[in-house]
Amino acid sequence: MLFSLFLFASSGTIYVAERALHTDRQRRFLTWWAVTILFGAIFLANQLLEYARLYADGITIGSNLFTTAFFTLTGFHGLHVFVGLIALATIGILGRQGDFRHGRRRVVVDAVSVYWHFVDAVWVVVLSLVYLLGLVL
Repeated sequence: MLFSLFLFASSGTIYVAERALHTDRQRRFLTWWAVTILFGAIFLANQLLEYARLYADGITIGSNLFTTAFFTLTGFHGLHVFVGLIALATIGILGRQGDFRHGRRRVVVDAVSVYWHFVDAVWVVVLSLVYLLGLVL
């Protein structure tokens, strides 16, 4: 659950990267974009480690209704994080080649950024349903 902080922080880092691109500060854009990728990768790696710990303890997708819901919700979200990381990496590569200088092709960066924020927002719902709700009930 603590690894969620990295995903939440990545929304901030992608925002800073976008702001840098708006002011045509390419190096700052690329730096914060890379930090976003790093934070997303840390989140995903920790999710995979959590799965490994659960499986080691004999908890699987078929153990009960809760684990089925848990693995399904978090797994689909993890897939979307992975797709987002591919998109972020692609933007990073294109950005290093100068594709976004002087406002060129900004819509691509904006679209990937909106996707990333959406993935983050969905995690708030999944986290609330799967992790936090269990603490209250």
